[in-house]
Amino acid sequence: WFPPLPVLSAFAETNVRTYVHRRGEGPGVWFFSLDAACSPAVRVARWRWRLNYFRAAMSVVRAGNRITYESRRLWPGTPGAGTSIEAEIGPPIPAAERAEEGRAAPGTLAHFLIERYILYAGTPGGRLFRGQVHHPRYPLREVRLERMHETLVASNGISPVAEPEHAIFSDGVNVEVFPLRALETI
Repeated sequence: WFPPLPVLSAFAETNVRTYVHRRGEGPGVWFFSLDAACSPAVRVARWRWRLNYFRAAMSVVRAGNRITYESRRLWPGTPGAGTSIEAEIGPPIPAAERAEEGRAAPGTLAHFLIERYILYAGTPGGRLFRGQVHHPRYPLREVRLERMHETLVASNGISPVAEPEHAIFSDGVNVEVFPLRALETI
């Protein structure tokens, strides 16, 4: 475990992930890829947490309720995959979906997608690792995508079958990732 360092903890990041559990317990996320705008964080996360991080040139520009998000992968691997988004940020998620202060209520789709506290990772040798994640519940807002182009999903060998059906926005929270521990060979 490393204490949070400002240079390593405040940067743009995009992840391509799926939702998993281990033997019916421990609902968490499996990251196909994580693109980040911080070279030291990418190196540490690849080494320390065995996560599939990539360094990307990224920009986030917010003007009032408008946001533009751009990302282009630099290294390792083949450069160029990325995303380009323009969106209008709306009000807090509807009352029927929130518990308080715009945070997702348990049992809602937003809660299922966002409030995950376990991550899984694997090694090329087939070892499975599990790590605990800690963060306050995300404050969530509606968002309307005006333009979106992305190639990150395809760069992970996944063929999208439709346009995005769900979008949500958060100003973010501080996240702590604790050391991963080996579970078994997969």
